[in-house]
Amino acid sequence: MNTVILLISALLLTSCFNNKEKISVNENPEKDIILIGKTAELKTPDSSEKMTERKPEVSEINNQKKNFLKQFEKFKTVFNSKDISKLNEYINPEYGFFVLDNPGATVNAYQFNSFDSIFKNSRETDLYRLKNIEISCEPKRGKIPVYRCGDDGSSEGWDKVGCYYSDDFERNLATGIYYFVDEDGNSNIDDNGNYTEANYILQAKFNRNAEQSENVFYSTNFMIGLYFGEINGKFYLLMINLVTPCDA
Repeated sequence: MNTVILLISALLLTSCFNNKEKISVNENPEKDIILIGKTAELKTPDSSEKMTERKPEVSEINNQKKNFLKQFEKFKTVFNSKDISKLNEYINPEYGFFVLDNPGATVNAYQFNSFDSIFKNSRETDLYRLKNIEISCEPKRGKIPVYRCGDDGSSEGWDKVGCYYSDDFERNLATGIYYFVDEDGNSNIDDNGNYTEANYILQAKFNRNAEQSENVFYSTNFMIGLYFGEINGKFYLLMINLVTPCDA
């Protein structure tokens, strides 16, 4: 009798198990991560759940500040010396760096793979005034200054003055850029005034550098912004913004 009861129980358990909903597990799901401010949105074929990053501890923030300032001081010393070979060590060979310049009504983004063509150039255009800039201020952590043209009726100039650094800044920098120029000076626009494929490739590289930037330094006195990021554990310069008065 006991044997019959055990047999029936086993059959019932087997039936219940087989009727359970089967869950398919994909060990390598395709996923896209979109960074929006401090929120990372993880999208998979079956989910669009948002995950908020863990808020860093105060000690972590302080360590990040100290690490950036230490790296920046080293860069500043090399930059002021205009030692090209040492400066080029701050340029990632795959990413290069971009210089934003607005010599008139438009903003142009110039790509470089080294400082050679900048510091060895005899032209004295606004782009090459980098040769004469010497950074002497000690940056404070705070909101990055913004140069405004006074289109809203206010006076032209910075919304604040001083020397600042931050890891909280606008990374969508491609808006308003008219030309993307390669190191050979090609604007990558055809005879009909249309952007070429090379232009879009440069634009994609520019966006990659902007997204990779983790810290930014701005000096209102020297009219310059410097964007830095870490790639494979090494500190690199990714972008320079040469701020020019709007009527220049």
